[in-house]
Amino acid sequence: MITIIHPNVIKGLMHRQKLTQKALADKSGVGIATIKRICSGKDMSKGQRRHTLATLAKALRVEESVLAADNLPPSEDDEHLKSFVPIKALVRRQTDLSFQAVEAIYGISRSAQIAMAPLFAALVAEASLKWRKDRLTALGLVADQLNAIRGDNAMLLGAMARACEAETIEKQSIAKKDVLGKNAVKRLLDECESALTDLDFGYDLTWPDQSVSPFLIFLKDFAASFPKMDIQIETGDEDGNPQIPSGIVGYSVGTDLIHEICGDNAWARIAVEFGHVSLCDVPKELLGPERSAERQAHLASQVTAEKRWEHAKTRVEDRIAYLEYERQFYVEVSPDQKADDGEAFLLGHSTYMSTDEWIQQELEFLDGESQ
Repeated sequence: MITIIHPNVIKGLMHRQKLTQKALADKSGVGIATIKRICSGKDMSKGQRRHTLATLAKALRVEESVLAADNLPPSEDDEHLKSFVPIKALVRRQTDLSFQAVEAIYGISRSAQIAMAPLFAALVAEASLKWRKDRLTALGLVADQLNAIRGDNAMLLGAMARACEAETIEKQSIAKKDVLGKNAVKRLLDECESALTDLDFGYDLTWPDQSVSPFLIFLKDFAASFPKMDIQIETGDEDGNPQIPSGIVGYSVGTDLIHEICGDNAWARIAVEFGHVSLCDVPKELLGPERSAERQAHLASQVTAEKRWEHAKTRVEDRIAYLEYERQFYVEVSPDQKADDGEAFLLGHSTYMSTDEWIQQELEFLDGESQ
């Protein structure tokens, strides 16, 4: 019986098993010339004898029907990969460092961190809701005591009514799993503004911004229960209000670890922070405190001369952009002063210093910070 073996099928099977034509010939005992002819498709219509088909199928560890098929069937790896999808997202450089730090401190790989992120998020979200519910219960007990002693005081009666309304809003927020609390805070603000419409306290009352997040307050409270944990959570906006305007918490993991590894060596820190070397790639024999100088020198060496110039250039360009902003909004050059003189003053270098010279100056500064 004659069977046709398609070239793409046998070549695909060979590729999966990393077999060359000679390796397959040696493994199967089929002549190299025959294998070359099958792979080239030459005289394919003449087909192959049953013995050749069986021998090659055995060597390739597949059923004869697979080798005789018109198309290469998907491999087990291909089938496995069908259950995966690529995830693409831009993250801050600090987040990338946190991925590295978690792997270095806790031994959880980056891929595992990404794969388990929904689990972690769900657990933390549920913990935050329980935290709010527990505090609401405690607040209710205090409210009952206040209600018992308020008497007929009209002001206290109004305050208690508003407190009960706030309690209701918080209960509804928790029931709806409003983790960030945005809807609850907005409703609470509306209630407070309504209550104060006809009241004059003689001073301005400052209410929290709508972005104030009970979730961030929970995270900070929870993190504080681990005093030795190398985690920092940003407090919120520039006024210190606990906010998550974008729904993303500002944080860093492993700040102390990075300082311990890099010390005050500027190039070592740049090597880690900008991904020239991963925290997990630092040689274990260099991790001891007695090897700090060697470790920092090793990290610094990962930043090539070309990359150092690029980093210095970026720092200079950022500085120029900032000073240009300052010049436009805060500094006026007098009419009798040349514009370029005023700009030179702002930029902090001589009128005649070129950008390349300033970059060289920045390089020397970074080298000095790496001694």
